[in-house]
Formats: sequence, structure tokens, C-alpha cells
Amino acid sequence: MIAGPRFGPGQLADTKLADILPVVVDSSAHLRDDRPFHMQLSLDSLRYKFMQLGEGDSSDESNRKAWDNMGNLPWYQPVKWAHPLATVLAEHPTDMTADGKSHQPLVAIREFPSGGRVVYLGFNETWRLRRKYGELYYRQFWGQMIQYIGLSNHIGLDKRFIVKTDKLEYKPDDRVRLTVQAYDANFEPLTLDKLPEHTLTAELLFAEPFHRRPRRNRDAEYLAIEQGNFRNRVSRAHQRRLSRSGSRSDHEHRERSDVPRRESFARATDGRPQHGSARTDRQRQ
Repeated sequence: MIAGPRFGPGQLADTKLADILPVVVDSSAHLRDDRPFHMQLSLDSLRYKFMQLGEGDSSDESNRKAWDNMGNLPWYQPVKWAHPLATVLAEHPTDMTADGKSHQPLVAIREFPSGGRVVYLGFNETWRLRRKYGELYYRQFWGQMIQYIGLSNHIGLDKRFIVKTDKLEYKPDDRVRLTVQAYDANFEPLTLDKLPEHTLTAELLFAEPFHRRPRRNRDAEYLAIEQGNFRNRVSRAHQRRLSRSGSRSDHEHRERSDVPRRESFARATDGRPQHGSARTDRQRQ
């Protein structure tokens, strides 16, 4: 949903569309264009690829360069506040919501257990991404967003449990934070009073070697103390298999795990390079 200078989200008040938006609309709100502002990205924006722009890399410097290319925005459409189940990806630097608890959301996403996703933009000025660099950042933003909201990356039949990590990759001693969106059989938010022992049980799965560590509560944290790939999932006791992977670089892991084999091969060949046919013969012998 993209807000325009003439019609904003307030026009959707008391409609079915308003019920699925990532923001709570305010029918009495009006366009704010009294002073230009520089949009600020939230920390949660790091979790979404379509908010990571750049030329071939996803470094903070490259991403900041892309978004700074928009310059100051002349206006936006205000709302009451972000929906409790939405994630704010960009916000106004100073203007606050009606409850005074957070900044006005400018880009937000809401993800449903059915796999549907709704993205809200409180302005229609993304054409400014073309400034200086042509179509590069503009097409990257919209292309990645359309791909993301059009494809579901959640595994499972009815997606009642969605496991998320705060980042996709971690270094040793990083703290990993897990969050679970849980819904009951009617796809209403699953409250603790509906759960046995008033808690959810999750498992941390280690790929190499394979073992499990049970975790409880809606939010959980653990330290990344071992290298490798990991999966997090809600226990089968809740009759769901939804999971989200959080891993270190696969390439880095393969390079490190391959070192002993390379050293052994070097000793066996006195360090001489071997062609494909020679390796095949040696393996056969």
C-alpha cells in the first residue's frame, strides 16, 4: 500500500483493507509537508533483503549510500501508530505517533500466518532513488520487495508458528535472539494461558555434530559458540515443523572444514600439484 499526497491511508478507515495494513490508520490525519526530513532506517530493516541496497555488496556503507541518494523527503502521510504485529523498517526522524511512544512509521511490513505479506509506504517518493545513479537502486528496491512479498519462505502447511532470528549470520560469541509468532487453530494470537505450562518449547539443531538443546518461552537467546549451520524450530509437541535457519557463511565453513583433507593430500603427494586423472587413479588404488 503506497500513500499519495492526495489520498492517504486514512481514506481506508473502517474498511477490510485497513484491517490488514501494517499501520493503524487515522481518518482525521492530514498530509504533513511543513518541513522536509531525512528518512531513518530501523534496525529491523537489516532483516529484510529488499531494504538492503547496493552495488554487488550489502555493506552498511553501500546501503547508506543508496538510501541517502533519496535526499530529503518533502512530505508523508501520518498514521496513528504501527500495528502490534507489524515490523517498522523506516521511520520519521522526529514526528511521533498519536500515543507518543514511537516515531511515525514510513515503511512497515506485516506478515500473516497464511504466508501473506503487506508492505506499507507512507509516501510515493521512491523515484528519488534514481537520482545520480539511474535505475540501479530503484529497480533493486522494488524488484527485491515484489519477490519477497510474492514468495513465502515459511515451511509448513498452515504456518501457525513462525520462528525468526534477529540476523541471518553470526560470529562466535554473538548473541542470537529468537522470536516466535504463534497462533491458535483459529489463527488468533496464541497467548500463554492457552499453552501447557504457559510456555512454548523450541529446539536448537546443530548440523555438525547433530544434537539438540531445548529452549522455552516466546523469545529466546543463546551464544554462537560453535561454527556451522543451525536450525531453530518449535517442538513437534505443538504439531508444527516451522523453522528458520540462522547460519554462518557456508563458504567459510567449507573452507575451514576442508583444511585437514588438504593437508593430508599435500603430505601424500609431497606438495606436487595433481591433475584430475592422477587423482582418480590414486583414489582407485
